[in-house]
Parts: sequence; C-alpha cells; structure tokens
Amino acid sequence: MNEREEGVLMFEDRCPDEACRQAWMPVQTALAYTAWQASRAQGALAESMVSEVSEETLALLRQQAIDAGQTQHDLDALQIRVETSFDAGDVARLVAPS
Repeated sequence: MNEREEGVLMFEDRCPDEACRQAWMPVQTALAYTAWQASRAQGALAESMVSEVSEETLALLRQQAIDAGQTQHDLDALQIRVETSFDAGDVARLVAPS
C-alpha cells in the first residue's frame, strides 16, 4: 500500500474476519512472488514489498495456503502444473505492461 492508501495490501485491511484474512494472505504472497520473478527475469530491481521476496517465499506461500484450507495434494498438483507451464521469462511477459 502506498501513501495514498492504494494497492493490494488494502484488501487484507478490509477483511471482515480472520477467515477472509487467511484467504487473502496467500493471494498477496503469490502476487509478490510473481512480481519478484518478473523483475528478476527483466534484470530489474524489485520495488517495495517485492524486494523482500525470495525463493524462500514459496514455503511461506505453501503454509499460508494450507492455513487457508488448501490440501497438500492440491498444492503439489498446482506446483507441478506451474513448474511445467512457465519459466521466469513467461511470468515476466505475463505481468509486463504492454
């Protein structure tokens, strides 16, 4: 969230209960991880909260998803699909402005 209170972190603040917050946390972590990978693929420095992301963020994302109710089996299947579908360059092209 920036000084004008814009950005994805606003949505967590708007959650009416803990269940909503638990569901939102993996979404924002996944967005940050994707932005970090896109920055790396373009050779750019990551900005703000994305600068704190690393490969270790995947472990946090997995735990947040489990806490939000995802099963280990579903997460393993998703990881395989993502790993076989995209590389860092693909991610950069998906999120780069056109």
